[in-house]
Amino acid sequence: MGNRRRDRGRKPATSVLVILALCVALCLAAARVLGAQARQGTAEARAEYERGTEAAKQKQTAAAIAAFRKAIDLDPQFFDAHERFVSATYDEAGYEKRKDAAGKLRAIYGEWVAAQPRNAVLHYFLGTFEDDPDKADSHFTRAIELDPRFAKAYQELSLHAEMRGETDLASAFLKKAADSAPADPSYAFYYAFSFDDTDLARWKKLALEVVGRFPTHERAAQSLYWLGVRAETEADRLKYLERLKREFPVGQFSWSASGMDELFQAYARSSPDKALALAREMSSSVGEGDRDRWKSIAAMQSAIVKARDLVAHGQGRDALAALDAVKPPKYISITPLHMAKADAQRAMGEPQKAYERLASLVAGEPLPALYGALLDHAKRMGKPAAEVQGDLQARREQQAKPAAEFELENYLDGSEATLAQYRGKVVLLNFWYPG
Repeated sequence: MGNRRRDRGRKPATSVLVILALCVALCLAAARVLGAQARQGTAEARAEYERGTEAAKQKQTAAAIAAFRKAIDLDPQFFDAHERFVSATYDEAGYEKRKDAAGKLRAIYGEWVAAQPRNAVLHYFLGTFEDDPDKADSHFTRAIELDPRFAKAYQELSLHAEMRGETDLASAFLKKAADSAPADPSYAFYYAFSFDDTDLARWKKLALEVVGRFPTHERAAQSLYWLGVRAETEADRLKYLERLKREFPVGQFSWSASGMDELFQAYARSSPDKALALAREMSSSVGEGDRDRWKSIAAMQSAIVKARDLVAHGQGRDALAALDAVKPPKYISITPLHMAKADAQRAMGEPQKAYERLASLVAGEPLPALYGALLDHAKRMGKPAAEVQGDLQARREQQAKPAAEFELENYLDGSEATLAQYRGKVVLLNFWYPG
């Protein structure tokens, strides 16, 4: 899954009791700050950490592991050093031997925990090597008992609660994480988005709070992106995505760059001219790696706008020629291009070809916009909706292909699972869990 400023201004007080209270408060705050600094590593530990980081950059994995481990020896609560030590150990082993690496790390951290049973960081990392969520949770829980403000441990507990379908508990753990690390926008972001499927109003409120509290952070841009993508109305979609563009410059925020794809597609549905203007703007403002793609998008949209005007003047053949000359861009919906081609064919006096073009597409991918266009063309031809449905079903059966045979291990009991065992059944493929 994947941060708040504290106002330190205080009004002078004359009361002795108030002064004493302030002293106590400042001492407690200092203790919290010292604790936070300790977790970031002592000066000696950070020096070793930097050596490990440089070695990792040079692909000197063994040297990196040694440096990170020395940083841990110097400061056993140095969280970042543990994180890089673990990561480098996995890198050295490679993906195929990841389980072996986990076993090795489990043994190392088991010894460390035995020697330092009150080190919450060690308990946390020990939990990350467990395949069994319940066993892992026992370590995360122990880490929190030792450090009630251990945000990462709360986040791990939340992930496992979510895996079990305990959404309320998952949100509660994320709330604990956000409260424990109020300056970290990531925890605030994930807490907000724990409600996106259960309480839409609360999700919107909390997501907008992330934007307001962290106006210069990537998580704020990410919040607006998802608010736009999952908006229930087109008006809300435009409101969020236009704000994303306005407040989070594309060159500085990756989620804003992704959001411009969504904004372009929203404009393409309702205002082709705005879509063209946006594509042209992006062609000159995005990074070099994405510039050619936006130029391709602008070329497509330019052809669509031109074809619309040609169709309006009865020049369907010229419109289709302009559209056929377009090289479809990557990573953007070309549904408007398909719809424009169908409109051009109808303007040419070929309504059946226009219908067949859309029907073939809808049979393979029943997108609402394409299906709506198909029904519109069918209605103009006098074809009832029931006939369209029958036509689509026949096309799907004709285009259907058998799934590839497979033999895979069942993660629950280690038995073999094959496609033949599921023949005739509905199968749900889950690419994410168990995680």
